[in-house]
Amino acid sequence: YLTNMWIATLDLESVLAPELWPILAEEFGVEQLRLTTRQVSDKTVLNAMRVKALKENKITLAQINKVMEKVSALPGAVEFLH
Repeated sequence: YLTNMWIATLDLESVLAPELWPILAEEFGVEQLRLTTRQVSDKTVLNAMRVKALKENKITLAQINKVMEKVSALPGAVEFLH
C-alpha cells in the first residue's frame, strides 16, 4: 500500500514552456523557423533546416537568448514543479 504517491503526466515533448521555434519565427520574421515536427517529422532534416535559416538570417545565439528571456512558463507549470 503506497501513500503520498503522485502521478505526473506531460505531453510527448514533456515541456512546460511554449514551443521555441514559432516564437523565434515571429520575433525575427523568418517563417521557416515556424516549422515543427508536425510539419517535418524527421528531426535531423528539421534541425538542419533551422540551422540553415538561422545562418541565412544571421541570427545569433545571443539574439535567441534575449528572446527567450521574455518567454514565460505555461500556466500552472511553476505550481506543478513546486
